[in-house]
Amino acid sequence: MKSKTGFSLFSLILHTWIRGYLKRADENQDGKMSYDEVKQLLQMINIDLSEHYARSLFKVRVVMCALCEFFGTCKISAACGW
Repeated sequence: MKSKTGFSLFSLILHTWIRGYLKRADENQDGKMSYDEVKQLLQMINIDLSEHYARSLFKVRVVMCALCEFFGTCKISAACGW
């Protein structure tokens, strides 16, 4: 069942859960995720990636953020840059 805002209770709970983990993983509370903070977040939610694969994913995101910022094409949030 959807509320007047269009969000189901499940999506609201999921959103709250995800934001809680992101906030806990952002150790210095700067609103940005360093590689070490992302690695900690993955461990917190029991995702096990090899160091090589995790680092390559992080590098792709950094490059995409730089491109989106350069071209001004961010579709998600001005704060994230991607």
